[in-house]
Amino acid sequence: MPVCPNCGEQANENMTFCPYCGERLKRGFTHEEKQKYIQDLEAYSRERRPIEGTVTPKPRYTTDRGKGYRIGFVIMLILALVGLVASVNFHNQLSTTRDTLATTNAQLSATEGSLATKTTELTSTEGRLQSTQTQLAETQTRLTDKEKKLALYQDTYGSVVASDVQPPFQDAHLVNYENARNPTWAQLSDFLLSDRTDRNDYVTGVYMCGDFARDVHNNAERAGIRAAYVAVELPDVYHALNAFKTTDRGLVFIDCTGLKSWESGPSNRDKTVSVRLHRSYIPKSLFPEPDWSSTWGNVGTVLDVQVYW
Repeated sequence: MPVCPNCGEQANENMTFCPYCGERLKRGFTHEEKQKYIQDLEAYSRERRPIEGTVTPKPRYTTDRGKGYRIGFVIMLILALVGLVASVNFHNQLSTTRDTLATTNAQLSATEGSLATKTTELTSTEGRLQSTQTQLAETQTRLTDKEKKLALYQDTYGSVVASDVQPPFQDAHLVNYENARNPTWAQLSDFLLSDRTDRNDYVTGVYMCGDFARDVHNNAERAGIRAAYVAVELPDVYHALNAFKTTDRGLVFIDCTGLKSWESGPSNRDKTVSVRLHRSYIPKSLFPEPDWSSTWGNVGTVLDVQVYW
């Protein structure tokens, strides 16, 4: 069986040309061979298939140059397919990226809206907090004031303990001074010794115990000493005196009521007295003098105490 000198493939004995590459297998043609070759070509053209025993002559362009064209075409086709795939992938990625961007923008808008809401809530909360802090400061101020007043009243007993309130008694007009402070016992004693209200005469219906207590109170406040007007209820009568909250002896009651013009007694009528509910009201001289008893008479039992600072 002959072998094609061009492509190396085997051919039948009766073939003149290689059925694979169209190379001539035999040199020279007989008239019959030429006629047969022409008939074979015509038959192949009609049926578009090779006829057994014949080969289709290879065109002159089906050489190595043709193979190069085919390879180039295949390469171009592959490159086109690769480009197409890359383009599809790029468009898919672009679409995915756009979707992700849209989702992110939506989330960002929602976050910004939530942040704006939280900012508004925070501002409102800060406003309420500031208001609460202001109220707290005011409450603390009132509490401090009440604690100070409680410290003044802690040893006082009775139905009324008031501050900056005028007593409901005739001519009991009190004047308080902001700079007045609680004195020491020595400061109070010096003031009482220098104050001469106790030297005034007691005049029934004109200048009585309430007037003595009012004047001592106002004189003490003017001198910078915190003072209280005190009304005690005794059997069948009310009596007025003063109270002072000393820093070293606590709450003390002072009765500076003087004597009637025709009564005899010591020159200084300032007295201390222990005021307690249901206890006897017995004054004692603050500055005792010779020849005079330091204890004054029992005025009666204390039924109620009213203190006005």
